[in-house]
Amino acid sequence: MIISLSTFGQFSYLFLLAPILIADFVIFLIFHSIIVKYKKTIIATVVFFSFIWYFLVDPLAVKVLHIWFYNPDKILNIWIVGTVIEEFLWMILVSFLFSALTIIFIEYQNKKRKEKSSEI
Repeated sequence: MIISLSTFGQFSYLFLLAPILIADFVIFLIFHSIIVKYKKTIIATVVFFSFIWYFLVDPLAVKVLHIWFYNPDKILNIWIVGTVIEEFLWMILVSFLFSALTIIFIEYQNKKRKEKSSEI
C-alpha cells in the first residue's frame, strides 16, 4: 500500500517533519549528558540565529520574491511573521539536529585525541 501526502491533508507538511522529530528525540535520549550538561548554550545560540535568518529570508522569499509557496491544502494556515508555523518547526528541529550532531562529533574527536595522547 502506497500512502500519498495528500492522505494527510492539512497535516502533510507536519507529517514530513516526523522523521526529523524522531531523529532529534533519539539523539537527545542517547547523548543527553553531552548535550544538556554543558552544550545547551551552543544549541540555543544556533536556534536563535536560525530564527533571525528565517524572520528575514523566509517572508522575503515567500511573500515578496515568490521563490516558493505553501500549498494551503497541506498546511495548518497558521502564519507567523510572513511564514507558516511548519517552517518554524522545521527550523527549530533541523537547527537542533545539526547543532547536536556537530557537538557529538566534536566531543567524539576530542575523546579520540585524548586517548591517542595518553597512549604516547
